[in-house]
Amino acid sequence: MKTITATICLCLCLLFMPALASAVQIDATSGGAEVIAPDQMIFHNILVPSQSAYYYGVFQWNPSRNTWYLIDHDLEDPTFTTQEYYPLDEGRSWTYQMSGGGQLVLTVVGAQEVCGQTCIRLNGSDGSSTYWINDATGIWMTRYVQPDTSYTEFCPPMKIAPPQLYLGTQSLDSFNDAGVFIPPGIQVASVDGWSQFTAKGLEDVTVPAGTFLDCIRATYTFSYTASDGSYAVRTEETWYSQGVGIVKRVKTEAYGMGGTIFMSGAKSYDLASYTLP
Repeated sequence: MKTITATICLCLCLLFMPALASAVQIDATSGGAEVIAPDQMIFHNILVPSQSAYYYGVFQWNPSRNTWYLIDHDLEDPTFTTQEYYPLDEGRSWTYQMSGGGQLVLTVVGAQEVCGQTCIRLNGSDGSSTYWINDATGIWMTRYVQPDTSYTEFCPPMKIAPPQLYLGTQSLDSFNDAGVFIPPGIQVASVDGWSQFTAKGLEDVTVPAGTFLDCIRATYTFSYTASDGSYAVRTEETWYSQGVGIVKRVKTEAYGMGGTIFMSGAKSYDLASYTLP
């Protein structure tokens, strides 16, 4: 796979060459491959910094040369800036109606340094807090604080989603040795795992707060194994509205130890109201 990726990246230099003697810089950090035929693939989200634009390239496999070659390219369409669909400006708040009764209020309360990086703190009315990086590099989590004040810290940050999305985006990232702590900062375990984000399509969503058009429907899966032998899997089906954020979320999760599931469940969160800064 490394050889294929390297070959593709070299071929991408040809995407924007006005002449054979010149090329432009590209950034494939958020790139993703989509197989469309046994011998064809599309490489998405190729950033050309000088144009501030994202492109895709269609590649054909050449068995005689043992390489991929470019047969088509254009501006990525549609593209979505992730930051616009999960805005975390200070002063924003969201109130969600939970299945089974009750409400959850999430409020952006400001910035705080975690792992040497400035992060956005999002407080929950249930006593939880999450710390985010939400910028041109994508969406990342650095710390998750449980209502019981124990917390998991991801250094380096755990990637949630790339900075640019196309319909069909699939981002798979791993993390290692994330620390689990209890106050006042005593580490009691560490976790290894992975997270996957998939943008599946555009849908209209009706919730108590109203009807939101063209929401990005995405699936987020998070899995870990802890040093004490426990493990967990969580899947969230989430609908994001541009400029508003999450309008609906359906969460399923399971926690186990030694081959036995000791807790599992599902819960939905529907946006009831929200406040813009």
